Amino acid sequence: MRRAVEVAILAICLSIAGAAPAWAQLGRRPAPPPGEPYPQRGSIEAGGGGVWVQGFDLPPRRAQLSRSTGADPFDLFSTESRLDTAAGGYARLGVYLTRAVSVEGGVRYTKPTLGVRLSGDAESADGEEATGPVGQYVFEGAVLLHLTRASFAGGRGLPFISAGGGHIRELYDGNELVETGRQFHVSGGIKYWSGRTRRSAGLRAEVGLASRERGVGGVDDRRTVAFAVAGVAFTF
Repeated sequence: MRRAVEVAILAICLSIAGAAPAWAQLGRRPAPPPGEPYPQRGSIEAGGGGVWVQGFDLPPRRAQLSRSTGADPFDLFSTESRLDTAAGGYARLGVYLTRAVSVEGGVRYTKPTLGVRLSGDAESADGEEATGPVGQYVFEGAVLLHLTRASFAGGRGLPFISAGGGHIRELYDGNELVETGRQFHVSGGIKYWSGRTRRSAGLRAEVGLASRERGVGGVDDRRTVAFAVAGVAFTF
């Protein structure tokens, strides 16, 4: 699975690199003919805004002590943990390979709260809870398919679907502890441009599901969370 992620990210990077000659020609391209508005092949899109990510429960864990008699371990206490829902920001940069297909890379940052509650404590400390912030970074790449035949408002409104993956990096306990993981996502959204020219500003909204593995808690199970982003975009 890890190799698959690395190969996917490498493919996206190579696609962006392969489009570099088109970037160089951006300033010399003639205006598109009527009915063929921007973005065109080689157009660059940059943007940023806010992001919302759903929280989730972590699998419970038990602290155990070994017995000198060789019997089953003694349960000292158990923990139940949850990473809360959080909001943050994101930034992205992409290039259009065709009018309908683009690739992009970006980073998003949120700061959810991690709560850990004790239960089944041998010293009767049940119910105590410790909380702390987690700095969560997601570095990801994606491929977007723009549904040009479903455009509206004279071509300024453009639905799209997206799929990609990336690397999770989470810091907590005063940034002294670091956990890493992987994530894949699928999403759909709408871009709405102010114009149909080379340099345009617009709005972008997107909702989707992300399937993540590892991260805080170091657990190997996979969990799926919902997310939503909204912000501004610029083409040039």
